[in-house]
Amino acid sequence: MPGEYALAVLSRWRSLYQPAMQMVREHCTFPPALAVLLGSGLQLELPAAAEIPYERIPALPAPTVTGHQGVLRILESRRWDRTILLWSGRFHWYEGFPVEVIAAPILISAAVGCSSVLLTNAAGGLNSHFAAGDLMLLLDHLNCFPPIPELAAFSLRRSPYSAEIRRALVQIGLKLEIPFQQGVYVGVSGPNYETPAEVRFYRTIGGDAIGMSTVIEATVAATLGMKVAGCSVITNVLSELPATGVSHTEVVQASALAAPKLGRILQAVCDDHLPIFL
Repeated sequence: MPGEYALAVLSRWRSLYQPAMQMVREHCTFPPALAVLLGSGLQLELPAAAEIPYERIPALPAPTVTGHQGVLRILESRRWDRTILLWSGRFHWYEGFPVEVIAAPILISAAVGCSSVLLTNAAGGLNSHFAAGDLMLLLDHLNCFPPIPELAAFSLRRSPYSAEIRRALVQIGLKLEIPFQQGVYVGVSGPNYETPAEVRFYRTIGGDAIGMSTVIEATVAATLGMKVAGCSVITNVLSELPATGVSHTEVVQASALAAPKLGRILQAVCDDHLPIFL
């Protein structure tokens, strides 16, 4: 149960996005059940009943980072008479956005009825057993963001990621011959990529993949009582050797190559497995 300060913060944020919530509700034929937030370069070509650019959604800006479209797609699962909100593009702390903007897709989705959220991201591999193109389900995360006063109100005493949903996604992947890795995600503020010494440090503290998102959204979603699942697309395996590095362009390109696997998983969820998210 959120504390008094957290409830006050959530109330203020909900007031900010009331017009946005109304707009999204008007575009949903069926009750919303699941929200999906896409990371860098993850553009999924799934049939949508409606598309809303972020700029048209009240109080919502457009993402500023390459590889984030900034479009909300309304997907319909007619078998289950439910709506899936596909947020194509996210907001990052390093872009200068406050927490209430970074968490806006979560706040809006929860308010219109989504009981679950699948958070995706592009991440560098810290685990030497991973390979570029792998999908990693999140067991937990390490919050290595700087202190964020408003986020401090949302204390997590256990992993926000649902073991039930994770097990179900593993089974879906097996049926589609898409294996999942599993591990701990390290969330950092960015925007710089890690030096070899930092890679060694994050491996030492237990990280399997590292990126610049997800932690804030997962924390807010769990506080709101949503079931949370997380999936990283491993874009590259990071090295501790000197003079190695990666660019954002390479990350977006690698994500785009892996996106069809994630798209097949999500299509299977919409067609056959949506009740696991209800």
